[in-house]
Amino acid sequence: MKAIETRYKGYRFRSRLEARWAVFLDALNTKYTYEREGYDLSGQWYLPDFYVPDWNCWIEIKGQEPSAEEIAKCEALARASGKIVLMVIGDPWAADQGNDYDVRLFNVSDLANAGAEDRWGSKGWEFGQGRRCEEEIWLVNDELGAFTLKGIPHKGDDRYPLSGTWAKHIVNALSAAREARFEHGETPKL
Repeated sequence: MKAIETRYKGYRFRSRLEARWAVFLDALNTKYTYEREGYDLSGQWYLPDFYVPDWNCWIEIKGQEPSAEEIAKCEALARASGKIVLMVIGDPWAADQGNDYDVRLFNVSDLANAGAEDRWGSKGWEFGQGRRCEEEIWLVNDELGAFTLKGIPHKGDDRYPLSGTWAKHIVNALSAAREARFEHGETPKL
């Protein structure tokens, strides 16, 4: 089936799923650009979906489990740019029984840290938030730990971030994305 191109915030997204993830980023008050620039990664052409300057990372959206070629492109982009690449797979939704989405992480700095190679291209990440400051955005993995994408300087709270349905700011952003309507020129309300 062919994806439905969707207009939102001056962008023409290739799919409704990409537009929903743009709503998620907007609900988090996170600036992004969509398909900012294409790259030649050693003869392999690649046009990443989003660049998020506050997080210093690329985001690639996939509706289903990625192919080996799609994974290789994200790996090549992370290595060439020196930036984190998040491959977000699935619909933006969190429920008591778990997420409909998964995040695959490609972080070049992990390759330089002893013992961190197991995080390279790892699955099972989800978005989280700081305990004291909900605008502090994290990636959380039950097995591999957590790290901040957008740190907010504050004192005295180095506890593990909130995730899943405990992360209300993230859940609200996921809900806004899931509930977004684009039919008949509707504009999602945040």
